[in-house]
Amino acid sequence: VVDRGVALIQRCGSCNYGGACLFQLYNASQVVTQGAWTFMRAGDVGWAAMRPAWGTSNYTNQTSSRSSTLAGYVQPQDTWAPMILIAGEASDFDHSIEKFMDAIVNAPLNVDVHNGNTTTLTWQGHEYSLRPGPSTMKGTWVLPTIDGQPINISLKAVYNSPHMNSIIGEDSVVASYQNYKQVYNFTDDTITTSNEV
Repeated sequence: VVDRGVALIQRCGSCNYGGACLFQLYNASQVVTQGAWTFMRAGDVGWAAMRPAWGTSNYTNQTSSRSSTLAGYVQPQDTWAPMILIAGEASDFDHSIEKFMDAIVNAPLNVDVHNGNTTTLTWQGHEYSLRPGPSTMKGTWVLPTIDGQPINISLKAVYNSPHMNSIIGEDSVVASYQNYKQVYNFTDDTITTSNEV
């Protein structure tokens, strides 16, 4: 499930990857652990939070002594626990990381052990639900839901966001911000810039 700055992600149960489940962090200006949550700060622009649906995780700092930003990884104690990631813009939380952290820690999170460990997070008025484990394996999967509705897996876009858009089957990507727009055309290898969106 990925929607509105929220992602519920599970390790691929049918993949032949034998290593531990790790989530890399780069270019953070601050990393804070509070309970099961790990918070990352990117200056005063935005923040992110992650935690496993159950159990705990460990943050390992791998920052170079020559770097001005933090790097490392978060490793869940249970490699099969889905990871919950939430991103937030500073302006949505009055530029206070404390308000962001408080909202995250107090967001309702439920793991239903009687329904295949279905993980449900309520965040900013929306409910995100993922049933992990065998239900995500080929032939037995159950679609994740947003607000009780199964996610749409027949999308028309590769990217569909306020700042980046690309339609499936087209050879261009449009990046925009306010009245600035760039079109990356991979058919004729051009980049077109305009000041009108």
